Amino acid sequence: MKNSKFTVIIIALIAALAAGVVYWKTRMQPQEQVTGLPEIVPPQPRTEEPIQFPVPEKTLQAPAAEPEKPLPPLMKSDQTIGEALAELLEGIDLQKLLHLDNFIPRFVLMIDTLPHQNVPIAHIPVRLAKGSFQVSGEEGDEVIDPANYRRYRPYIALAEKIDVTRATDIYFRFYPLFQEAYEKMGYPSRYFNDRVVEVIDHLLAAPEVDGPIRLNKHITRYQFADSRLEALSAGQKIMIRIGPANAMAIKTKLRDLRIAVTQGDRQHGEK
Repeated sequence: MKNSKFTVIIIALIAALAAGVVYWKTRMQPQEQVTGLPEIVPPQPRTEEPIQFPVPEKTLQAPAAEPEKPLPPLMKSDQTIGEALAELLEGIDLQKLLHLDNFIPRFVLMIDTLPHQNVPIAHIPVRLAKGSFQVSGEEGDEVIDPANYRRYRPYIALAEKIDVTRATDIYFRFYPLFQEAYEKMGYPSRYFNDRVVEVIDHLLAAPEVDGPIRLNKHITRYQFADSRLEALSAGQKIMIRIGPANAMAIKTKLRDLRIAVTQGDRQHGEK
């Protein structure tokens, strides 16, 4: 199994779970450069939680001509992943697409915080969509400009091309690194795949909004004028912000991913 295949699950989940992550600001202030990862305060000790969706121990085996290499240590995996991404995305400037430093910890942090009110934008593995957030309408009666939704099409198209079955096989193969990062983030008694499923369900539950989405300007950023939308999590706001058509495409991919990561034992047992 070539290392480049590992990137399939990474790109699939990133594209599906974070395609719409963009600044909700009007770019009236310069962006502050932030490095490293935010300090995570571990939760209080708790009894170990039962695993709901275990990752199967039996994973796709590599051909004899390509013996499987042992997984690299978590904190030394950046180079391996960077090389794999470069092989898969030949000709693409990866620095414009991803943050490759602390890649797996960034990814785990992103997944875990999507159901929260705020996602630490400076510390997720995906670089933000190009261009500024676009609004239309008179001052005091602004709405999201439909042209804004086109900014996310490269991410959506990438997600739509993913082979979910192959992606899940590779996700299972490299799962220990995700679990290790999750435990080090402050969840020693929790199972990362359960959190992935929980987050997918949360995003699938995002409301579908028809018609113009009204906004209120708040200092240097915009908020949803509808208080019910503004009260949603960061992840569900993303699903609304990317536009109905894009959200539908992402939800289709999320449903496929959910089936794959929750039925792995049965699927692999049939092979």
